[in-house]
Amino acid sequence: MGTLCLTLRERPSQRVDLAPLSIDRVAGKSAAQVGAIELRAGNRAVRADALFDISGTTATEIEILNACDRLDRIGEGMSHGRLTVRGDAGAYLGAG
Repeated sequence: MGTLCLTLRERPSQRVDLAPLSIDRVAGKSAAQVGAIELRAGNRAVRADALFDISGTTATEIEILNACDRLDRIGEGMSHGRLTVRGDAGAYLGAG
């Protein structure tokens, strides 16, 4: 099974809502499709590939590298799979 790796390029200036990047929501998408997902960063939308280097597949695992405390709602609503966060996590980790 594959792992989707999201490597944060640099600490964002605003809090970022990562709920749209849970395994349930990205299953079956290519790295390019995941990169096109829009995330809320403060009061604006930003593409995932503007914040992260994205590689791998989305079969069963997501790994977030260089994570920081401004990444909120990581893994929200996950019903299956595995999530690994290397670094800090923001508010509402694994909510729902």
